[in-house]
Amino acid sequence: VNHFASAPDPNETRCVLVRTVSPDEERSYERIIRATNSQTSIPLASLKATDRIHRDIEDFLKPRGWYYERRKNQYKNEGKALDRIVAIPALAQAVMSILLGRPNDARARPSTLLKRDEDYQRVFSEHYPIDLYLVCASLQKQVEGYLRSRVPALSAKEVNNLRFHVATVVGRLASGERTPGPEAIARIDPEACGRYLDVAFEAVKEAYEEMGGHMEAMRPFHAQRVLD
Repeated sequence: VNHFASAPDPNETRCVLVRTVSPDEERSYERIIRATNSQTSIPLASLKATDRIHRDIEDFLKPRGWYYERRKNQYKNEGKALDRIVAIPALAQAVMSILLGRPNDARARPSTLLKRDEDYQRVFSEHYPIDLYLVCASLQKQVEGYLRSRVPALSAKEVNNLRFHVATVVGRLASGERTPGPEAIARIDPEACGRYLDVAFEAVKEAYEEMGGHMEAMRPFHAQRVLD
């Protein structure tokens, strides 16, 4: 940069070394991306995208009509339906609320789901049934579509505040368990979750209004109250 800024001699000859790397395997390609991105300011989700679990999720979802974006706008640029595209941070939020029952953390601190190794391993684990990720993606999308259908009765802020709490409750109702584990969530039929949306929404909205519409006050809210 300094060389060109100082009006170089047009007759001077300089060489620039350019290497083209063509790895034979995708894993080698992704290791190169990860090493390169680690030197620049890249979102953490992009660095995690090369982990095996994310490749497995993408491979599992795609034949089922869902598109897991490990790279930004990967499927959006291909013209895939937006309601069938799920990014890494969004799936992390869905799993945190539906499986782990932590909707407040999913709502307020989505970036920490990838930063803290403990949380990351609890959200993205190769020991979970792979179906779990399809269930969480589908269920969360259904909840968000349901809430948006109630606009303008609900504000955009309320939709954003309620979506993870409603998903938590729907997951418990659909599984029939108070604290469902990975296998219970994986067994849920996403197509059958619509019947639980009304009761889950009413329960969460009632608690939300009782607490003055403050999300921090929603921490004491437990999905179990809906099952009692």
